[in-house]
This record gives sequence, C-alpha cells and structure tokens, in this order.
Amino acid sequence: MQIKDSSVSFDGIQPELLATLPIIEPIFNQFGQQLVITSCNDGQHAVNSLHYKGLAFDCRIWDVKDVPGLIAALTSALPAKCWIEPMATAKDHIHYEFRKGS
Repeated sequence: MQIKDSSVSFDGIQPELLATLPIIEPIFNQFGQQLVITSCNDGQHAVNSLHYKGLAFDCRIWDVKDVPGLIAALTSALPAKCWIEPMATAKDHIHYEFRKGS
C-alpha cells in the first residue's frame, strides 16, 4: 500500500475502515496495481461526505485496465457495509466508504 503524499491525512480514520485494507490491497494487486490512497479526510469533498467522519478514502486507478472488474471484485470481497463508487468525473480514482448504519 502506498499513500499519495504527505498531504493525505489519516487523522480520525475509523477502525472499521482501516480493517478493510488487508482485503482491498491484494485485490488491487490482482488487477496489476498497487493500492494508492489519494485522499482520506483531507481535501475537498461533498459537505456531508463520510471522508470528514473518517469513514471514506479515495484510491488511484490510473493504470487499472479493467475498472469494472476491479469494482466487482472489491464489492464481492467486502462486507455489505462497504460501498465503492467510481468517480465519473475524475476517472482517476474510486471512492470507498464504510457505512456504519447500513
């Protein structure tokens, strides 16, 4: 796993989210890419984003040739409370979150 740079803040990241990293990382590797976290609770996100509650992060997908396959593999391996959204406007990352209430 890699962190984009020192601007990525893990302050306040919830343990439920961190506990899923050992599941996510090998799946990224299967798709030929290292897991790179590009944003946690830093940066600008929607007002009510789970980023600000320590329950979301973004992952780089620059070199993934089969993004739908990656998302399907992640979705099937993760608990139902996890949600993955390909960022339609960015096309360079996916948004990943843990929904406590789900």
